[in-house]
Amino acid sequence: MLRILTSAGLAAMAGSALWLAEPFELYGPILIATCVGAVPVVGMAGRGSAADFWGFVLWTTAGIVLAFLAVVVFSVGVYAILQMLEYLLDVPRFQRIESAVWVAAISLVGPLVALGRVPPTSGPEIAFDPQERFVRTTRPLADWVLAPLVLAAAAVIHLYAARIALTGDVPKGQIGWIVSAYLLAVLLMRIAIDPFAAQEAAPARLFRRLWSWFLVVPLGLLAYALWLRVATEGVTVSRYVLGLWLVAGVLALAAQAVPRWRGDIRILSAIPLGLLLLSTFGPWGVAATVTGSQLAFLDRDYGPLLREAGRGGGAPAGASSVISSRLEALESVGALRRVAGLVSAERQSDPIWSRPNLLTWDVVAFLALEPQPPEPPRARYFVARSGDALDTSGFDRVVFRDAQDPGAPLASVDIRLTQGRSELAIRIGSLTDTLDLAPILATLPWTDERGVATATPAVADLTTAGGRHMRVRVERANLVLDDRLVALAAAYLWRDAEWRAATPPR
Repeated sequence: MLRILTSAGLAAMAGSALWLAEPFELYGPILIATCVGAVPVVGMAGRGSAADFWGFVLWTTAGIVLAFLAVVVFSVGVYAILQMLEYLLDVPRFQRIESAVWVAAISLVGPLVALGRVPPTSGPEIAFDPQERFVRTTRPLADWVLAPLVLAAAAVIHLYAARIALTGDVPKGQIGWIVSAYLLAVLLMRIAIDPFAAQEAAPARLFRRLWSWFLVVPLGLLAYALWLRVATEGVTVSRYVLGLWLVAGVLALAAQAVPRWRGDIRILSAIPLGLLLLSTFGPWGVAATVTGSQLAFLDRDYGPLLREAGRGGGAPAGASSVISSRLEALESVGALRRVAGLVSAERQSDPIWSRPNLLTWDVVAFLALEPQPPEPPRARYFVARSGDALDTSGFDRVVFRDAQDPGAPLASVDIRLTQGRSELAIRIGSLTDTLDLAPILATLPWTDERGVATATPAVADLTTAGGRHMRVRVERANLVLDDRLVALAAAYLWRDAEWRAATPPR
């Protein structure tokens, strides 16, 4: 009876912790992983041998896998039946029914199957039998696949560490996660091969002898990489998790120095779970550590800027992105409101700090960290009303072009705006020339309103820089404040004979 009450009390504590976890995006996965991992560790605490623990973990894991399959099979089966009812018998299907199916599958079917497969903590159900068919079938996977892969990964990481030691290079950005995945693989491999000492193949036997030594250099590499990042950018959630793995690896190595704990897979399993649980509360927890680190960096590097924020000017180049990244780190642990302590006294009482869902971009906008973009230059416009027919006397070629967006150039004619204030670049055939439009632009009745027709099209006879004659009829034009032409739609007339030679005829 006492065991049942104890189990019920622990389950109530775990459920309450999950219910009260805030922010859930941070603490939810940590608490769920801790609760799931604690099932075999707590269930076998003070009972049996390491072999019994291995058997308990094996069949509990099998139960969890079966529970997942049961959820999938139940959900897909019920959904298929609902589809058949709708298609064959015209029974309407409601969204609420589908939601109820998923809730039942995840909260009832899955847990019932998993709990039904959890073996007792003693007795023949968890006794290890090396001749059991399942064990004999899966053992070669560890002997000839997993062990060689872990040994190869160890060789690669040690070679990389040697290169860093010889060249002085800084570890690459993802080395923390690579080493963490390697540490996880080593610990899981050590737990997986524990009961097979008498029947191990050569790769697994070599791994068993050297596994603790395989952790020394990668742990040093991880510590060095973390120190570089934290010293310059502070602690974030991801770096805190990497730090947990570093501490777990160090504790696993330290446990090998105690004869009673050496090689005990129960200790190796309990260390990460204990650290995960410790990370959810206290001044050493993930929220307190990240908050203290990021606030200290913000105050040290940008304290005066934050106290003057909101008074115009924005942040210096590059500072806004750095501050935003630190604010995002604080948001990830639900501590964004703590930034209020870094701003001026009169801005600490602003209602923004009491918003229920305060986001990083809210704080960035409130602090006015982004520099105000320069005001775009004011534009002046000319739009022509319908005018008289185009007078082509004296010219034998005509084309209408939009010099701002000419599209694909014609095979023989291309007219475009240049970087100059009012100059056009013209290509007709194989010859090029330039035309200054200043004389005709000076006559246009400009307005500040886009799209308002003010006059009939403006027409002027002009001469190019090469001495060629052209008639230009302007239908639409835009000028910016510095009188630079940025858009022009016009008809162009020219004499074909003047564009047949590099020097036009006189």
